[in-house]
Amino acid sequence: VAGFDLVRLMTGAWGTLGTILHCVDHDWPGAEVALQKARRFGPGRADARSRYGWSLMFNRRFDEARAEYAEARALRPLDLTLRAHEALISLYARDYPRADAELQRVLDLAPHHLVATNLRAAVLLYAGRFEEGRAAYAAILAAHPRLSIGRCGMAQAAALLGDMAEAEADLTRLRSASEAGHVSPYQIAMVCARMTAHDDALQWLARAAALRDFNFICAPVDPAFDGLRTDFSL
Repeated sequence: VAGFDLVRLMTGAWGTLGTILHCVDHDWPGAEVALQKARRFGPGRADARSRYGWSLMFNRRFDEARAEYAEARALRPLDLTLRAHEALISLYARDYPRADAELQRVLDLAPHHLVATNLRAAVLLYAGRFEEGRAAYAAILAAHPRLSIGRCGMAQAAALLGDMAEAEADLTRLRSASEAGHVSPYQIAMVCARMTAHDDALQWLARAAALRDFNFICAPVDPAFDGLRTDFSL
């Protein structure tokens, strides 16, 4: 067939399978095999590199993840989303100044880049810059009122600042939206963790796992749950 690109097809197929195995089936060994096959079929394709790097990051293999993203950016140097996602490696490695600087470079080029904007707001909270984080999430909520990330971030910021009444009010709204299918259970777990309601956070994480919430793969490295790891020796 004219124009048929077998390399692109096989790279995409193995890459998609790897992502499904990791994010939906939570089968990391099987996912890694598939993602490595995607790299072998498409050594010159940025998506094969970034997919593998993305999954490596959630397995705390940060140096390997950086190497994959470096290759992906070399292949697609103008892709700002790649750069924003790469900053997640620094975030999950708890190198918040580096993550902030990496995200700020993206925002210098594209001030309204949604991924970078959301991630930088998260970095501000993780770095202990709670008032700045709340302001950043308030701006996200104002600009994108239908996205749950703004309300979730506002609730976390309120809890971290000790405003438990506001955090509880936000959590009530988020729970209602979650029951309607508009908010990720994982996001509810994040807010509960920030409120040190650790039993509730674990229950919502269990729900996220059962419902195959895409965000659940972040749990092993997400700083939002560091309190749970200390409390329950996770």
